[in-house]
Amino acid sequence: MKAKRIFLTAAIFSALVFFALMIAKAAPSDELYWENPVPATDMDSRFPQTITDGENMYIFFEEVEKKSKKLWITLISRKENELKWTAPRRIAGPFDYSGDEIPDIYSVAKSKDSKKIAMSVQTSKKSIGVYTTSDKCATFEVKEFTEPVKSLIGPRIFGTSTGGFMLFVSLGETADGNDKEAELAASDGQNQTLLSAASSIGSFSL
Repeated sequence: MKAKRIFLTAAIFSALVFFALMIAKAAPSDELYWENPVPATDMDSRFPQTITDGENMYIFFEEVEKKSKKLWITLISRKENELKWTAPRRIAGPFDYSGDEIPDIYSVAKSKDSKKIAMSVQTSKKSIGVYTTSDKCATFEVKEFTEPVKSLIGPRIFGTSTGGFMLFVSLGETADGNDKEAELAASDGQNQTLLSAASSIGSFSL
């Protein structure tokens, strides 16, 4: 009985090996490989985010200078069919920060048609900058929004199905001791009202 069980186990194992070899033989011959990593900058870099418009790939990240407690938003890019990246280019900053931890102060998104890229940045405790580009990140236009009373935390921007952008901003502690979130909506060519009464930032368009 024991010998029969050993024979059956061996037969099943042999069958599995046979099928595995057949699948491997039938698989495409293309091999995957990884390039050797190359530093994009000599400075301390954090929080990379990638965007592609179908023709180019963009990588945004924070460059940090701990001694002066300043940081910049930096960009590198390349064409989809090329391997060489552009030299790092600082597109926003410097911004001051405090404390030992490096804050994540920005987010990026693209429009539905990929023709516009928007980036939201916490430029100070009570202000948010929205950077937009429609020329493949060659230039950026900036709109600044401020909150006179409460602090602003963690701006996050998203592309919408209508072709515009929506920005979410968390507000600091209010009189009742609660954090609240303000939602700002934007579509190209039209202003929309602030959807939450939690903030006095107001409406904007991109």
